[in-house]
Amino acid sequence: MTAWLHKQLPLRVALLWIVASTFLITGSGYSLFKKFLNPLTITVSKDDRILEILQTGPQRDRLTVDQLAEILGLAQDIPTSLQSFDLKKAEEALLTLPVLKEVHVEKLFPHTLYIDYTMREPVAFVYDYENMAIDEAGYVFPFSPFYSPKMFPEIYFGKTLAKEIEQGKPLQGKELDLALHLVELLQPITMQEPLFLKRVDVSQAFHKSFGRQEIVIEITHEALAFPLTASQKFLHYLRLSPQSYNQQLGNYFVLHKELMLGAPSKQVPIRVIDLRMEGMAFIQEN
Repeated sequence: MTAWLHKQLPLRVALLWIVASTFLITGSGYSLFKKFLNPLTITVSKDDRILEILQTGPQRDRLTVDQLAEILGLAQDIPTSLQSFDLKKAEEALLTLPVLKEVHVEKLFPHTLYIDYTMREPVAFVYDYENMAIDEAGYVFPFSPFYSPKMFPEIYFGKTLAKEIEQGKPLQGKELDLALHLVELLQPITMQEPLFLKRVDVSQAFHKSFGRQEIVIEITHEALAFPLTASQKFLHYLRLSPQSYNQQLGNYFVLHKELMLGAPSKQVPIRVIDLRMEGMAFIQEN
């Protein structure tokens, strides 16, 4: 069975995000940030200063006004003219934040900058990297501190994704399409049953050797809103064929009900269930 291993982002990328997060959350380095974005002191009429940032959108207020101001290089002690403020550059600056999907900036005279933004919506965590989530379009972005804690399934790709993450480009390929399809397929089912989709491993789904091709899905009892008896707790690793996983998942859900009828155990049963052979299930219990 596939061995999972966390990876960390390349040092250069990680440092860039650490610095960016520091600016956004703590305001540390604010004077240095301001120095680079406002190298010249410009005399601005008091009637033309930007005095207010108004933010709207479906996820408004997830970013504070201070955070938006820092990204845009705005500071109270350095007046900025609303009339001469470059809206295009402002939108480009805001879109460098990976969690932002769309941004629109307008001027509301006499003193207000209007920012409408839409944040990316996570559908899963990327198990290959720490604190990384992915949306339905394949964009990878940091989860904390921009989103409230929430349970999402994990996707394991088993390869480096640093180039796409660093360049802000979406992931592409058969592995991504398969993983997102499985998450979309299984989420509604697991919400109706005492199940939780913990991880989808597609690292070997398209291996050059046909005999080594497999999908590994981890399903457990975690993240439920109601208490469980000892017999309801479990951890299952499903080994599926990329060509027949729909039928094999159907077989598992039938088998799952029978497995849950077994005698209660003091330990959480961990089972590897190989469903790749048509009409058969090989069960290894630890």
